[in-house]
Amino acid sequence: MAAGHVITSGAHAYWAVLSCWTIYVGTSTAGEILVKGYRRTIGTLAGVLAALAAAGLTVGHPTATMMLIVAGVLGIAATAQLSHAAMAFFVTATIALALPLLNTPSSRVLSDRVLETAAGAVCGILAAHLVWPVPTTATADARLRDALTCLRQVVDAALRPGTTASVDATRQLDQALADLRTTAQPLTYGATPWRQRRRTLRYITALLDVCATQAKHLATLTAALPLADPATRGTAARVEATLETLTRIGPRTPPARPVWTTPAALSTGHPAAPAPLGSSPAAQRAVRHLYRLDACLLILADALGLPIDTSQRQRLSAA
Repeated sequence: MAAGHVITSGAHAYWAVLSCWTIYVGTSTAGEILVKGYRRTIGTLAGVLAALAAAGLTVGHPTATMMLIVAGVLGIAATAQLSHAAMAFFVTATIALALPLLNTPSSRVLSDRVLETAAGAVCGILAAHLVWPVPTTATADARLRDALTCLRQVVDAALRPGTTASVDATRQLDQALADLRTTAQPLTYGATPWRQRRRTLRYITALLDVCATQAKHLATLTAALPLADPATRGTAARVEATLETLTRIGPRTPPARPVWTTPAALSTGHPAAPAPLGSSPAAQRAVRHLYRLDACLLILADALGLPIDTSQRQRLSAA
């Protein structure tokens, strides 16, 4: 409020307060607030520029201006849950287009809006980092641990004959992955200066998505999995051991690690070993998902800096 009064002598100080408040809505870390404040400021500035350009084209045509205002309102409704920058763009553009119809000088008001929005974003960012900081990296580590725990629950149920992974466990896994992507977004943002960490975190998130997909496919084929076959049983044991190690050690935001293959290749590649001869099509699909899950977990463990022995590295290199 103090910054808003200094900028506009109190005329539009509420814009600074509103900007500071909105960047906190739906955020949980200092990094998320930083990214959201940056996006809101950029969206507001872009909205001012777009509105000025549109006003120059529609001057003397109030009907066209009203149509653009209606389009702006629809844009606000459509982007409110999708993009904070886009919503700020449409809000600012709509206000700017409406000012001439209200016989209000627009240039000073629009410049005040940009300054008030930037001031509110800066105050919010400073509060998030100095008053009550919640580190983004530590929160991302906790979200990663939660995602691995949920993945282990789904896999444990899938590897038990006669059982299937519960719907709740699958939903919890999907929610944990969504929370991880949201929390890690500031660390993987395109403007972040830590490019190697951004690349590694994006890779780990993609690997987790592949692991979750393979685990859910495997859960639907639990009854067909030929665990009597020694090779299949050994792979299942290795999958459980890898997941136990991942959840027990507690992953942390990793350094750069060698990239053995792409997540897309793991989603469509062939398993490292075939199903037993005479297996049904369902059993062959189950084994294929199991081996893909095994390979993906080993690569994930390596990317997180966990120890992988020489034989495992040779299998990954061959794959």
